[in-house]
Amino acid sequence: GVAGLGGSGGAAGVGGAAGSGGAPNGSGGTAGAPMTCAGKSGRAGDFDRTLTVGGVARRYLLHVPSTYRGQAMPLVFVLHGLTQAASWIQTDSAFNAMGDQRGYIVVYPQGVGSVLTYSWNAGHCCGDAAQNNVDDIGFYRALVASLQSEFCVDPRRIHAAGMSNGGHMAYRVGCELSDLFASVGSCTGVLSITQCQPSRNVPLLHIHGNADPIVSYSLVSPSVTRWAGLNHCSSTTPRRAGTLGSALIDEWPCPAPLKLYTVQGGGHVWFKANGAFPGATRLLADFFDANPRP
Repeated sequence: GVAGLGGSGGAAGVGGAAGSGGAPNGSGGTAGAPMTCAGKSGRAGDFDRTLTVGGVARRYLLHVPSTYRGQAMPLVFVLHGLTQAASWIQTDSAFNAMGDQRGYIVVYPQGVGSVLTYSWNAGHCCGDAAQNNVDDIGFYRALVASLQSEFCVDPRRIHAAGMSNGGHMAYRVGCELSDLFASVGSCTGVLSITQCQPSRNVPLLHIHGNADPIVSYSLVSPSVTRWAGLNHCSSTTPRRAGTLGSALIDEWPCPAPLKLYTVQGGGHVWFKANGAFPGATRLLADFFDANPRP
């Protein structure tokens, strides 16, 4: 299939709510440089907003936990797939509940386009955003700055995850926004840009089904192998670190963590909790918690 289709309406067969266990991290900002949070006007709630970047109004959804009282919190970007909307991935990922539990501010940006055509400029694939060379990287950078001006965002704990075309875009964030984002996670997405020069070693978690009919599992190895080189790993060959429910776990010997979860028989979905497998949302949250920016 064509790499990057978002599977709009294609979540048939996906299980129940994503796993969300694990201990909350409190303020999420106890480590790192001292922060100045006085004077921030942001408040808890759910918001549907636009931010004008380069003369273009860009939409995003925002979830701020009810526990937010001006203390430092991580900021997590969750990126939809091709043809999806921000509201779709917000619902499907259940990252709002994870944000409530762990103490995250969660933002769901929306790609350019209209219903059933939304896309990200993630490289070779896909949609109008790539064809028109939309500056999504500039959008994300401006969005981080806007949210930091309003909320007490822990600058060492800004992370991005995405599905499919959004997973491709999470890779691109790791390539081009490594000064801002601590770590990235891709669910059913791959590295789709030709030029990738992160300014530091960026932790990456990749989750993929080996029966994905849209973004072929054959594209995963080139992506993670390339990332192993970018991360100055001592070897581009992984070691099998074990299993977790239906997933095989591979890890690379790197200065920054690089992990692959291969879901046996898994398709093109945001993976939900299933038996011993905790689901993509929980895996990503655990990975983000463990990898603040140095």
